[in-house]
Amino acid sequence: MYYNPISIRTTVIVLGLFVFLSGVLLGKSSIEFNARDIIGFYRKRVVRIYPLYLCALTLFMVYGLCDRSTWLKAAVLVSMFYGPPPLTLWFITMIMVFYLVAPLLIALRHDTRKYWITAGATFSALLTFCVVSTTADPRIALYFPAFALGISTANGNFRLGLLPLGISLALALALSALSSAAPEVSFFSIPMAALAPLAVFSLCMSYPGRLGTGKVVAHLSYAGFAMYLFHRPIYTTLKHIYFPANPWAQVLYLTAVCLPLVFGASWLVQKAYDSLLEVNRFRRSA
Repeated sequence: MYYNPISIRTTVIVLGLFVFLSGVLLGKSSIEFNARDIIGFYRKRVVRIYPLYLCALTLFMVYGLCDRSTWLKAAVLVSMFYGPPPLTLWFITMIMVFYLVAPLLIALRHDTRKYWITAGATFSALLTFCVVSTTADPRIALYFPAFALGISTANGNFRLGLLPLGISLALALALSALSSAAPEVSFFSIPMAALAPLAVFSLCMSYPGRLGTGKVVAHLSYAGFAMYLFHRPIYTTLKHIYFPANPWAQVLYLTAVCLPLVFGASWLVQKAYDSLLEVNRFRRSA
């Protein structure tokens, strides 16, 4: 019952928001298109993302959530082009591809014309590949516009008033309903996946003082990446230990017991990994 026209479009919008915000945060950084900045950009993201991702991917294989072939393709980050990608972790294989062109887009962010020509050419290449290939995952084309829009929005190169943005979003939602394909893989969902995150972001930025940044949000944010990576193996383990038969009891168990445990375990994993990085930095500087 949770898979319905509203919930699945909400999922597409939230995933688009993740991609959009990644672009916004990258767009605020100062990167020039030179070897030093590009190497530093890639090194930072590989160190921050890849080791924990590889650990999670290996757990997926151990738990039977993906096979060896899927593990290998995902480990070398080609599974969005030569699928299938792994459950959940496909997002990393996608966002890492976006990071390949991110330094160029960031370097061009102050030149609107060159920026959108480059972003448009990249999107066209991804879309063409997805159309002609039988192994590509369409989500890599579906979510790229949200990424490009995020980088552009961070630098004030793309602005819409709330009224025209609302009208555009309504049209995008209507367009997504015209496709007979599943919304999460339909190219008709591209405007929705880009414009809805922009609308959410614009609305939140219109009332920044009311949102707050409490400790709970800070700790959830800190644990969020590890929660994303490891929640399936943790849930699988907890379900093997105990899982009620009644559907409402299942919901209660998964939310009231398992979700806090997922948060706690993920927070500890992230803390341990950060501590390991600090030790390595100290040893290199010593």
